[in-house]
This record gives sequence, structure tokens and C-alpha cells, in this order.
Amino acid sequence: MEVRAVMRKYWLLISICILFLGLTAAHAQGGADMREVDGAVPRNLHWGLDLLRRDSYEEAERQILVGSRIPSDGRLAGPFRSSRLESGQYQGFQVISSQAITPRLRVIYLVLKYERAPYFLKFTVYRTPDGWVVLRSPVWIAGEDDLEPLLANRPTAQ
Repeated sequence: MEVRAVMRKYWLLISICILFLGLTAAHAQGGADMREVDGAVPRNLHWGLDLLRRDSYEEAERQILVGSRIPSDGRLAGPFRSSRLESGQYQGFQVISSQAITPRLRVIYLVLKYERAPYFLKFTVYRTPDGWVVLRSPVWIAGEDDLEPLLANRPTAQ
């Protein structure tokens, strides 16, 4: 009976090792694509926006602009802070559209979801050997009227 228990533990350990090696190989083959989340949002952008949940506005800006030529000088932290004060707790973001202009240039439209109101942002990102970087200062879109051309081209839910 004890031999069976030892063998089960042994095979469980081997199975876990095989699974771990498979995941490691998949991660290594992912290369630059592993620097994106859901194939649309670069990791630095995703991680920066996640920092808004902790009200870390300056750190969020630094993370979003990592690798970029744009200085981290408060141009994002200020609006992030104002959005929080005006509209309540940040609850996450959603991709409205991700348009590949070229293989190395992408325009991403996001909605930042707060308790009382959404905010719309446009990011232009560029792929470098180290990953995606924000190419231009993010654009805060004033309202849904500015999004109409973009939303008109999206399929609607039936």
C-alpha cells in the first residue's frame, strides 16, 4: 500500500514537471507577443492602468511611458487624479478598438471605467525590439461624439 502512495506522488511530481516545462516553452516561443495582453494592449500600458486601482497616478504614468521619449512629467497623472475625484473609484478599462496601422504601429482606443462615468483615451504605440512604447502623448477624447466615426465601424451585438 505504501509503495502505491509513493508511486502516485512520484507520478504527480513528474506530471507537474512536464506541465511546467510545457508552459515555459510556450512562454519562450511567445517572444515579443508575450509583451502584450490579450493581443491588443501592451503590457506596460496594462500594468500602468492597473496601478490606477491603487490611486498611484505618478507610478501609473511612469509605467505607461516606460521606454518612451515622452517625459513622465504629470501630463497623465493630473488627469488620472481629476478623473478619480470627479467620477469615483477606477474600476478597470476596456479596449474599444485596436488598429494595426503597420506591423510596428498601432492605435488603441480605450474606455477607462470609473464608478460614475467613463473616460476615453487614444494611445499611439510603436513596437521596438524591447516591446511596445507610447509614441505620442495619449489623447483624452472629450465625449462620445468624437468616438462616433470609430464606433460606426464596429459590429453591434445582436
